[in-house]
Amino acid sequence: MTTTQFWYPIWLDHLSFNILKRSFLLALIIGGLLTLVNQYSALFSGDSLKVLPLVQVFLTPFGVITLSQLGATQQAKLDAGQTQVESLSGILSIMGSHNIPLRAALIAFVAVGINSVIAITNTSQTFASLMVSSWPLLAQSFVVPLFFGAFSQAMTYRRCLAF
Repeated sequence: MTTTQFWYPIWLDHLSFNILKRSFLLALIIGGLLTLVNQYSALFSGDSLKVLPLVQVFLTPFGVITLSQLGATQQAKLDAGQTQVESLSGILSIMGSHNIPLRAALIAFVAVGINSVIAITNTSQTFASLMVSSWPLLAQSFVVPLFFGAFSQAMTYRRCLAF
């Protein structure tokens, strides 16, 4: 099996309009909330709007949620017939199993890595000065994808096993 054959079925065979639609809608909600938090003064007091961070707060959730749904769909396909569908109250137990924490952490690390590179290249800062000056934003760019990635995977996993 070549690398192309390995990656293609896992990630792209499950890509559908419904996955993209859910990702888009959730990215609008999450991106809108993060824009309110991170650029409040630009929205309500006339400060200048920072375009790159604005784009990042919408694209990052879209990418994280899309990858999370694709990974969870593949995991549900692998687990089909081996596990019972857990109730909604078991969503936290789903979030802690089925390889979801590992996939969520990997996706979050990729997101924080990409966001860090973009921030460094656009602010002419070194990585060390970025860590000192912007650690809350870097933490946000890891914690938010980690949580929403895990939650999205758990919901997708549950939804896939229900059908």
